[in-house]
Amino acid sequence: MERRALLEVKHLNSFYEEGNGILSAGKRRKQVLQDVSFSLYQGEVLGLVGESGSGKTTLSRAIVGLLRDYTGELLLHTATPPQMVFQDPYSSLNPAHTIGWILEEPLRVKGGMSKAGRKAQVGEMLDKIGLGPEYAHRKPHELSGGQRQRVAIAAAVIAGPELLVADEPVSALDVTIQAQILELLLSLRQELQLSYLFISHDLNEMMEQCSTLTVLRDGVIIDNMEKKDFPKGTKPREIFVYTCERIAEPLIPLGYKYRKSKNDIYKKDGIFVFSFYFSPSIRFGSTTFTAFFDVSSPVIAQWRSEQEGTEETYDGIVGTSIARLTHRYDDFPRYEVSTLLERERSIQEISGQIQDYALPFFARFSNLPKLLDDVEQEGFFPHRKGFDVPKRNREFIECFREYLQKQ
Repeated sequence: MERRALLEVKHLNSFYEEGNGILSAGKRRKQVLQDVSFSLYQGEVLGLVGESGSGKTTLSRAIVGLLRDYTGELLLHTATPPQMVFQDPYSSLNPAHTIGWILEEPLRVKGGMSKAGRKAQVGEMLDKIGLGPEYAHRKPHELSGGQRQRVAIAAAVIAGPELLVADEPVSALDVTIQAQILELLLSLRQELQLSYLFISHDLNEMMEQCSTLTVLRDGVIIDNMEKKDFPKGTKPREIFVYTCERIAEPLIPLGYKYRKSKNDIYKKDGIFVFSFYFSPSIRFGSTTFTAFFDVSSPVIAQWRSEQEGTEETYDGIVGTSIARLTHRYDDFPRYEVSTLLERERSIQEISGQIQDYALPFFARFSNLPKLLDDVEQEGFFPHRKGFDVPKRNREFIECFREYLQKQ
């Protein structure tokens, strides 16, 4: 059975004007969303995750019609307009009116109901959200934060929309109340046959309910994951393994293999081994790791030990650890991967380093004579702060020229 799309976003670009202050040179049009495309289907719970400033709220406002300055297409296939639950319930409720009036207003706009019918439906909805009909006569300032958010949710769903956009619906609430509001949203989805677009900076707690996760960064969608592709577990070791697997994915077609037992991604090419390996640190449920890019040559290490008549097969200067690389030579950054957003950021940053820096570096080892000439003329190996790079370059040249001459 073919799924029915409720929302199709096609090549959406959104903008806003900045400047025009006393000291500014006039208004400038700044782009927020860049070529954003995705679909949300009937019955789906789509999670949109991104850090602050990534464009999540801009996207949500465009979907519900509060933002008009965009190009591309927003196609809604619903009988009623989508409704929205905002982050701050107090600012989204009219403080001058009672809760009963606030909940009746969407029904008045929709039309087709008598005053008695509207009041009856308001009472039923107050029961559904766990407040009761007596709250109809209260005003927003008389309610707690969690109660106000329940009212805001009720106001969004009372007229029977098919699609609900929830923009950080629990981030302004106490931790003890957040789980209750999430449970309410999910129970209403089942009862009212709703589809949800959940927006958050951290959707780890929503992974069981979301059928799709879309990751937004700097106005660009950097990943779409269906439920089958979600991390299989939330234990620190499982998160670490999942992160390594994601980093390895684009390298598999290039001949690399991921070895879970050794925490590395490696490829043997001639006398060299190129690898990316990760040192995890798991404490108090938080998972971090350090990434290393490395060129080694066990063949050279073995050959050198035979030449010297020793059983030692490891040589830290020209043997099994020729070059240990990071994007910064003086330290090894530690990557956080405990939350979904941190994990996606780390995967993107490391993958970018691999493509932009490590792979071009590794490519220079494909022609050893030319490599030796390059090292002799301009130096070669970066390493941690304080390392004797000239000595390292000199010993590398001597060792590998001798190896080539004796082959």
